[in-house]
Amino acid sequence: MKEFESFPTLGKKQEETERDEEELYQERAAFLKENYPLEESDHDVEDLLNDSLDGKEVMEKRDGSGDIEGFLTYAMEEDPEKTPYCSMGIALTREESRGEGVMDELFEDVKNVAEEKGCEYIVATADTLGGEEFLLSRGFFVDFDKVTDRNYFRLDLE
Repeated sequence: MKEFESFPTLGKKQEETERDEEELYQERAAFLKENYPLEESDHDVEDLLNDSLDGKEVMEKRDGSGDIEGFLTYAMEEDPEKTPYCSMGIALTREESRGEGVMDELFEDVKNVAEEKGCEYIVATADTLGGEEFLLSRGFFVDFDKVTDRNYFRLDLE
């Protein structure tokens, strides 16, 4: 009688990868819930989670203990004229790490990726005063989107 041959380990590795991704998502979700200034925002936690983590790329910085200090989400997109651009999602630093350059570093990393991917500009929105101040201090300007009928922040890349 022939012995049973095990299934390829690919299935197991895929399950482990999916579990690791789910754990990472939960860790980032917990970080967002703990550190986002909801009192300054028009959004609730579920909106933020859906809009900022689902389907977005994430740049993050961790401390020596492996805890998240900050993260910035983004996506590469094309406008109606087929011009590539980068859309920033949520940018968040834990309270005790604010003012230490964490977000500066993350933003520069995302900006570099956008330039490498051939993006002509970066867009972002801000629902807190601190977010607006950060974007303006990095060279973003306020522009108006006729399609959505709302203001947004834009940074043209060279």
